[in-house]
Amino acid sequence: MIVFGLGSGRTGTASLSHLIGSQQGSICFHELNPTGAVFEGNPQPILNTVNEFQAILDGGNKRLLALDYSRPASVAKYAELQAAKNVRILGDIAFYYLRYVDDILAVNQNVRFVCIKRDRSETVDS
Repeated sequence: MIVFGLGSGRTGTASLSHLIGSQQGSICFHELNPTGAVFEGNPQPILNTVNEFQAILDGGNKRLLALDYSRPASVAKYAELQAAKNVRILGDIAFYYLRYVDDILAVNQNVRFVCIKRDRSETVDS
């Protein structure tokens, strides 16, 4: 299963990533590749992630995943993926997927989305 979490910063996205990633057989990134995302008008970088995740879940090479190597958390989670034996769930939590939900579903109906919302004033105060 592929899971994408959607939410703005300071709404619990890091916690959601940890929660999903703590399930047996699950690897969940937090903003896997923001430098590769195009925030409007071109879904292809996002669709590449969907296709790469699906290929890995189907038994493909786990090394073939685009990520932002300047983000230590992404690199560490990528290393965890390489060492994982039986990955059943792959996910990423990032605001930039929201714009492309329809495009994602057009190429993979099995993707699941978790959308988190937090009160505006609580988000600002955080």
